[in-house]
Amino acid sequence: MPAKFAVTNDQSGDSKDATLEQFEELRLQGYRVVDAGGYDNAVAAAQEPQAAPAAAEPTSDYNAMTVDELKSELDSRGIDAPSGARKAELVSLLEDQGA
Repeated sequence: MPAKFAVTNDQSGDSKDATLEQFEELRLQGYRVVDAGGYDNAVAAAQEPQAAPAAAEPTSDYNAMTVDELKSELDSRGIDAPSGARKAELVSLLEDQGA
């Protein structure tokens, strides 16, 4: 039987017993440990904020966009498109910006 410890949610006033496995989800709901019952190290590790996964940059296929869409995208990024630029040049400008 897994060890249980007391957790509470300060906002709702709700308290309950939880296993270490259950605690991660409860922590996301605002619960904190009140009594670890000898499992302080495991609980402390579970309570450490977890690094959020890095947000993936949205990938755009600039070659699939129209010239007008490319110009609009450049404009929204504050990049001036040269007058009369060809589609390949516009794509290159966006790619050079690491977008």
